[in-house]
Amino acid sequence: MHNFRLELPLMLLINPLVKTFSRKTLVALQLIVFMSALPSKAAEQVDMIVFGEYLVTMNEEQRIIENGAVAVKNGDIIAIGKAAKINNLYSANKIIKGEKRILMPGLINGHTHTAMTLFRGMADDLQLMPWLNNYIFPMEGKFVNAEFIRIGTELACWEMIRGGTTTFVDMYFYPEVISQATIDCGLRGIIGSPSI
Repeated sequence: MHNFRLELPLMLLINPLVKTFSRKTLVALQLIVFMSALPSKAAEQVDMIVFGEYLVTMNEEQRIIENGAVAVKNGDIIAIGKAAKINNLYSANKIIKGEKRILMPGLINGHTHTAMTLFRGMADDLQLMPWLNNYIFPMEGKFVNAEFIRIGTELACWEMIRGGTTTFVDMYFYPEVISQATIDCGLRGIIGSPSI
């Protein structure tokens, strides 16, 4: 139970200087004061709110929201909109600030050999078949094992996360190791065996 004090309208009634207010105006003022004294609706608790200087949506209008935010609950996006509105409607213990950031859906890499990040720079600027036959296949025969695949995949996942990629398609040796490393890194992947 709340004790509301409606002093302002009563003072208006008593003040002899104020004679121009009608009864309707005074009732309206009392209602305004009464409503402002009511507790506001509590913000809904969510797991996380992510802010962005720009929020890129993937809706039909392909709307871009300046100073936007996303509310996330139980792993699902439950609301998107202007940062001020999301901030008023939701509260979260985890807040990701978005100054000078673009908040957008994750990118998808449709063709990867994640563990091959460990071969990067070994031989560049060659045609495909000489590169494969003279450099990659011999190195794979020498170095590729489950640990090599795990380390290379973890490195590739880290690089993808840093670049905004959240899902990838991979085909390489030890797909079960790639799958586990992908899960451990928190990404999504479609993993298959290599084929040429």
